[in-house]
Amino acid sequence: MPDCEGEVNIVPAVPRTRRRWWLWAAPVLIGGLAWGGHTLSVALRGDSRPVDGANAGPTVLPVVAFGHGDVEGGLVSLTPAVVGGRVAELFVTEGESVPAGSVLLRLDDTQARPKVNEARAALDQATAALDRGRILPEQHRIKVEQAESMVATADAQRTIAKRGLERKEQLARINQLSEQEISIAREELRAAENQHRIRQDDLRQLRLVDPRTEMRVLETQVARAQALLDQAEAALKEYSLIAPTAGTVLQISVRVGSTLGGPLPAIQFCPDGPRVVIAEVEQAFAALVAEGQRVTVNDDTHAGGRWTGRVKRVADWYTNPRPVLQPDPNQYTDVRSITCVIELDPNQPRLRINQRVLVTIEVPVK
Repeated sequence: MPDCEGEVNIVPAVPRTRRRWWLWAAPVLIGGLAWGGHTLSVALRGDSRPVDGANAGPTVLPVVAFGHGDVEGGLVSLTPAVVGGRVAELFVTEGESVPAGSVLLRLDDTQARPKVNEARAALDQATAALDRGRILPEQHRIKVEQAESMVATADAQRTIAKRGLERKEQLARINQLSEQEISIAREELRAAENQHRIRQDDLRQLRLVDPRTEMRVLETQVARAQALLDQAEAALKEYSLIAPTAGTVLQISVRVGSTLGGPLPAIQFCPDGPRVVIAEVEQAFAALVAEGQRVTVNDDTHAGGRWTGRVKRVADWYTNPRPVLQPDPNQYTDVRSITCVIELDPNQPRLRINQRVLVTIEVPVK
């Protein structure tokens, strides 16, 4: 056994082939890490320019986002405006396609319908008064002519009374009439003058009356009655839920006899129109997305189909992800995103409303 003070540790030599392998692998590993870091930074900042002319790299940069199937313009939540109304009739079923203007449901209108009948009766009464008033101008013309004739008659009587008085005064001067007869003649003249003045006042009053004003009053009463009838009929229409456009009834949350007031709309309605995809692109990648970019859409379960399309519209503001029918507890709501509308290419399978999809937007490399 050798002496400990003179002990020498002999390190075995590394084989020459192993040393040459590490000398070759180290630069490759370092270069690979550097290229991977460069690629990651390019993806994060949206810059996909090639490192050199030999390695051009990809021509597009994919931006991935979640989305859902929708219709252009969005779904329509329909609920009658009458608060607390009771459903009397349902005329549609879920999944049924209806034309525009179809009555979907009707509420109990027991209180609203009598008001329509009352307003219609008031309109009939005002219309009848207007019909009677249409003869007012002719009646007024006749009354004016009669008053003018009576003024002329009174004027003639006044003239006769005046001449009679003058004749009697001449006879009295030659002592052929008594003073009493002169007094009677003077009273007759005063009476004729008063009658003439009264007839003139009557004529002036008639001329102050404009039958066109009376007609306007009657026409205003008819217009007011018509407005009240329109208001009552509009209130009655609120008891019926009408399809705003042609479309499909997706969901009915009420039944006959139920009272309105729940958190859900009475009917969820899908208007007819092309199906689109509403994608929520996170703020970190929103600047890369633009109109016209190619898009590939896959069902979120990878079992429901594949579609292609283009970015049709990009919103101009950031918001939280929007629920479609009701809030999704599995959806994050604290991530700012921008909404993109994706138009699907024609002649593809029909995308279902609210179908969750995975969207890949192809951002061209500059």
